[in-house]
Amino acid sequence: MVKPLFRKFAIILVSGAFLAGATAATASAEPAAVPAKYRLATIESGVTPKVKVNKRVYAAGAKRAGKALTSAEKGTISAAAVSCWSWDAWKTGKSLVGLTLWKSHHRVNWCGDGSWIRSHAYTERWGETFAPGWNDKGVEQQGSRYGVNWNQYNSWTQHKFCFVSYFSCVQEAHPYHNTTVWPNGAGQWN
Repeated sequence: MVKPLFRKFAIILVSGAFLAGATAATASAEPAAVPAKYRLATIESGVTPKVKVNKRVYAAGAKRAGKALTSAEKGTISAAAVSCWSWDAWKTGKSLVGLTLWKSHHRVNWCGDGSWIRSHAYTERWGETFAPGWNDKGVEQQGSRYGVNWNQYNSWTQHKFCFVSYFSCVQEAHPYHNTTVWPNGAGQWN
């Protein structure tokens, strides 16, 4: 009885080793499934220069973003001492050969009087793809804090981009943005 049990154990052990070897070979071959031209190699970050925005344009943008200003907020931002700004932070995925694959945007819009945020700040979030096979899967997480009557506004976004989605993505990227702005028009991002 010892021999049949030993044989079953040996067969299971050999089968397991074979499957483990096949899994390891598949995992190591996976990056080769994405052509070098479209394989994500680096992520670059940057910002467009801050733009001072006309107050009517700001109010119209807030309405389009689903954050329509109240009459009181419109009155507050119409004060001469209040200025409004728009600032777009972006991240771009580049391939091994320098091809731009996708771009994630995080545009913050706010008004301040130098001391306080004076209207509901809002963030526009969107993605673009530039290479075949790459898809924008949308925003995975987003949020914001502070804002009206605070001395800062902070918002964040995590986007998802996917290369050739079968049961799951062959390759994916999750660029994260975090931007803080102040009532004097200054800001920081990462």
